[in-house]
Amino acid sequence: MAQENISLVSFDMQGTLTDLSFSTCFWEETLPTIVAKATGVSLTVAAQEIAEASMEFGKNDPRFYSIEYWLKKYTIPLSAKEAVAKTTRRPETHPEMFRIVESIARRVPTIIVSTASHAFIDYELGVRKHLFAHIFSSVDDFGVGGKPPELFRTIATRLGTPISHMLHIGDDAEMDQKNAMIAGAQTFFVGKNVAERIRDLEEVLGLK
Repeated sequence: MAQENISLVSFDMQGTLTDLSFSTCFWEETLPTIVAKATGVSLTVAAQEIAEASMEFGKNDPRFYSIEYWLKKYTIPLSAKEAVAKTTRRPETHPEMFRIVESIARRVPTIIVSTASHAFIDYELGVRKHLFAHIFSSVDDFGVGGKPPELFRTIATRLGTPISHMLHIGDDAEMDQKNAMIAGAQTFFVGKNVAERIRDLEEVLGLK
């Protein structure tokens, strides 16, 4: 059954619109390689340092998502976009999700609310950026890690939309579902198998 009073549809990006493999490759291979070359340590040592620091930060710390943090820490003369572009794996999208974006964008504004930096968002979306009226990075635009409830309220207010009329779609049970619901938004949880949830999402959006 289609949900009513939806005047804004918000999408998570990594894990929802795009596959997580590109981001994983960057944090586990690309960034350690960049750090190792800049500091002279082994790739293994660099990868271990990044992984251990990320675990210590936790997902609610902006440093967990910040490419710039590592570039500044080691005075590496690269921009975040240049660092992301060094990733050997190509971004993979969920084409069925973009078909939904194209359909619903004809009726209501579509936006992205992501924990990823704009360097990731721009690179992974490419020409598909035009499908979204607004694109928000929690770490770059608001200086926060994760997606706390207040983030959704702030974005809805900025766009002049009652939070209860906002539908957020994502794959993270805490950030995309629980926190968005606490904020007062409607939610749709895609889980880890996006393809299996497409038909249900089409029904929620009244596309069936």
